Amino acid sequence: MTAAPFERARHGGDVFAAARELGRPYRELLDFSANINPLGPPPGLKKHLFEAFDLTAHYPDPFAASWRSRLARKHGLSPDRIVAGNGSTALMYLTARVFRFRRPVVIQPAFAEYEESLRHAGSRPVRVFCRAEDDWDVTINVAERALAEQPDALYLANPTSPAGRLIDPDVLNWLLDRTREKDVHLIVDEAFLDFTSAPSLMPRTRDHPRLIVIRALTKIYALPGLRLGYLAAPEPIAGRLLAQAEPWSVNALALAAGLYCLDQEAYDRRTRALVDRERTWLARKLESLGLGRVIPSRVNYLLVRLAEGMSEEAVVHGLRRRGVLVRPCSSFPGLAGHVRLAVRSPKENRALAAILAQALPELHDDDTSEEADVRHTLQGDAGPVRG
Repeated sequence: MTAAPFERARHGGDVFAAARELGRPYRELLDFSANINPLGPPPGLKKHLFEAFDLTAHYPDPFAASWRSRLARKHGLSPDRIVAGNGSTALMYLTARVFRFRRPVVIQPAFAEYEESLRHAGSRPVRVFCRAEDDWDVTINVAERALAEQPDALYLANPTSPAGRLIDPDVLNWLLDRTREKDVHLIVDEAFLDFTSAPSLMPRTRDHPRLIVIRALTKIYALPGLRLGYLAAPEPIAGRLLAQAEPWSVNALALAAGLYCLDQEAYDRRTRALVDRERTWLARKLESLGLGRVIPSRVNYLLVRLAEGMSEEAVVHGLRRRGVLVRPCSSFPGLAGHVRLAVRSPKENRALAAILAQALPELHDDDTSEEADVRHTLQGDAGPVRG
């Protein structure tokens, strides 16, 4: 059995590699491995970008001043607190490179690039784990254990990934208060917050001297190929990041798309309504089919703890052969035996359910030795682990 999906498991969405491997056009595949808005890009964006194409004959604004000003108005901040980047991941790498944290703590399970960006900068991240019995929630207990590590930086996501859980506001406020008291950088990834009605922490950068909040347009506006993200931070931090950021890091068409998307409030509401409805349907269907236990989510993806006797590798490979891509979770520390599935359109979700109903009897695999070997290779020596 080929291990290709596991070798590429640090991220989902590698649909072109899967198409080459399977010898099928990529448009024929059902990609449930990447968490992108099922509505696709906002209506009219394609025409808008075509009309903006002449911008490509000129250098873009070196530090995206117009985009930063527009974001500042949206979040009630000054433009000097905003930094734009070629996707949120690029901003994570910039932050790690500029500050070179002495003892960063990452609340796990989490997006792989938090730790990767820190390692690239020479830092050695410490892991503090949420608990399965709490549905991977960031609780006060988790927050206390994280700060007990005496970090100079604390990384977390709200909503969390891959569990899709919103952090309780009381926990967030506790973290804001304690990290401010202890002079700890608090880096919060809000890449999926737009799929909820929860408020952003960006305005809190006015009263927390070391708060960095990172967001992206990739997910909510279905623009992973354009790459556009931004962060908010206190002016001294934002100034340091801007001073060391590469000029022209955001291309002209991405900037044009960003300005267009920020006016799409009706599209945002339609997205949330669709995702809420389809997430409920898909979660119930996956459990009724016997795939496993679905962790209750608030966003556009579902984490599933596979049923007993069903191996992660067998499920991922079995569905892949049928043209369905799902995200194996062995590369998330602590999540072997789980898969993550995006919430897609009604048509795609029902197609997935039909394929699963037919395929599940064949997707049990009692021999997990190969899966364990792959998991060990993927996780490797990731540094100290706590909790």
